[in-house]
Amino acid sequence: VVCATTGFTSEATPTVYYEVTNAKATIYIPTISASASDATAFTIATLPAEVAPSYAVIYGPLIAYDNSAYIYTANLSIATTGVITLYATAGAGGWTASNNKGLNAVTLSYLL
Repeated sequence: VVCATTGFTSEATPTVYYEVTNAKATIYIPTISASASDATAFTIATLPAEVAPSYAVIYGPLIAYDNSAYIYTANLSIATTGVITLYATAGAGGWTASNNKGLNAVTLSYLL
């Protein structure tokens, strides 16, 4: 499914792949290339209802890019609405609202 990002001067539209098997969703988020950040937020919206979890899913650590440098402390949450919110740190830290940010590809699974 084609999704949209927020938090960039030029928003990306990554294709997020998913599969549902026996009430378990597996999603693949491709690399979102580092590009100019214009906000401390970073979201990917919106997963289809069939893979939106029935509870908030938190996953990490992730390899990402913030303030033009690799970071290894990023994580994400998937809300029951299907919106993916990414954080620069495990403590739900925001991103730098300048320079570049991005995300290395990630595959994760969770129960629906």
